[in-house]
Amino acid sequence: MSMPSALTLLRNRNFLLVWLTSVTDNITLAVVLLSQTWYVVDSLHMKAQLGWMMIAQSVPRLGLMVFGGVLADRLPKIKIMRATFWLRMLAMACGALLFWSGTMTIWALIAVAATFGMLDAFFWPSRDALMPSIVTADELPRANTVMQATNQIGLIAGPIIGGVLLSLLPFHAIYAVTAAMMLLGAQLIGSVRLPDAPPQKHEHHMFAALQEGVRYVIDSPVLRTLMSIYVVANLLFTGAVSVGIPIIASERLLAGAQGLSYLQSAYACGMISGFVTLMLYPPKKKRLLLIVGLIVVEGILIALQGGSRSLPLSAVLQLLLGFCVACNNVPMLSLLQQYADRDKLGRVMSISSVTTMGLSPVSYALVSALLAGGAAVSMIMPVFGLTMSAVVALMALASKTVRSTN
Repeated sequence: MSMPSALTLLRNRNFLLVWLTSVTDNITLAVVLLSQTWYVVDSLHMKAQLGWMMIAQSVPRLGLMVFGGVLADRLPKIKIMRATFWLRMLAMACGALLFWSGTMTIWALIAVAATFGMLDAFFWPSRDALMPSIVTADELPRANTVMQATNQIGLIAGPIIGGVLLSLLPFHAIYAVTAAMMLLGAQLIGSVRLPDAPPQKHEHHMFAALQEGVRYVIDSPVLRTLMSIYVVANLLFTGAVSVGIPIIASERLLAGAQGLSYLQSAYACGMISGFVTLMLYPPKKKRLLLIVGLIVVEGILIALQGGSRSLPLSAVLQLLLGFCVACNNVPMLSLLQQYADRDKLGRVMSISSVTTMGLSPVSYALVSALLAGGAAVSMIMPVFGLTMSAVVALMALASKTVRSTN
């Protein structure tokens, strides 16, 4: 994708607004997650409860995601997205009041996390399904590439902005800033103008449509194998990294909030590097085998991170981890798009999202239980990482589909 192609897309007013909306959303979510994580670990000193807050965010998102995809096909997507911004703004405003009054508790943070999770389940499918309505069919591949690349801006800028805000502002002011950013997102997406769509008749109710999609995935060897691999990887990756990294920054590296933002930003920079690499050298053969190899490397990096006592070393490991994650996630999306029928692609993407995130709550709970039982993060991360590498490698050896799929 050339730079003129990207600039041509950005001259499309609707695409530009959706792009800015997505960047705003990513930055805001990164700031919120960083501030909540640091408050639980550093202010409340409740590291064992950090996983439960993440569970509160992921379970509603998981449970409602497939229905969010169905609603995105039935209701105006822009209205759905705008409503989620307004509701998240109200959640941030309530959080700011609790911090200001000194009454913020772990349970209130869990409630805020659950609210974000529920609304994400409706925002994400609507955003992803909106793209064909704002660009032509010929522009769609380039538009998806631009969106995937620039969405990482939020992953880089969010932790940096969050670290600065944590250094300069009290928590109630940070929440007030994020509320203002949500208001900005609502205004941006509300400015998108699309022609009125004709009313559509839906022959099947939501549950019947979902059942058909699940059967379709199970009957496809490539889709079934791909999702099985990500189920295993997600179980052992998410909790170890999401819960482990803040604890590593606080207890082993003694780096403070700024150190945590460095690690998160290094991870995001690694993802950007991976994405750019794929743009320059897109894989065309043995993509499923490539995904497996990258997941094996990720497990080794997680194990090394658990033993690190150096901030520069941890940052390098995070950079490499982000690179690997980007380099396996993008081919995964390409395989899903290639091997799924067009009339079932929406359901396949929703099922994929649920599958890849499905065991996150279990992973968070397992890590939290081990921490509460006295296990050290320096033991948890190597065990989880190396187990992930071994299991995924064995799956590849046992599966002809992994070895033969291009």
